[in-house]
Amino acid sequence: VLAAFLLGLPTKTGLAIASGYGWYSLSGILISDAYGPVLGSAAFFNDLVRELASIILIPMLINRYRSTALGLTGATSIDFTLPI
Repeated sequence: VLAAFLLGLPTKTGLAIASGYGWYSLSGILISDAYGPVLGSAAFFNDLVRELASIILIPMLINRYRSTALGLTGATSIDFTLPI
């Protein structure tokens, strides 16, 4: 909501972009259909950066905060980043 406010987007649009949480293969397509290719690309990039950040942060957090470290990845925690 804060990012949507700072970027001058409607709250509903900001929440739609943020709600993809890990489903980078699907959220970009759905947001593109609903709001256009620019916001669809932003949704894809948002999910991709979250995935890359979790790959970097999981090894650092796993010893102290096990549940939090796995929760960072969202929907992909079982199939993609759990082996890390």
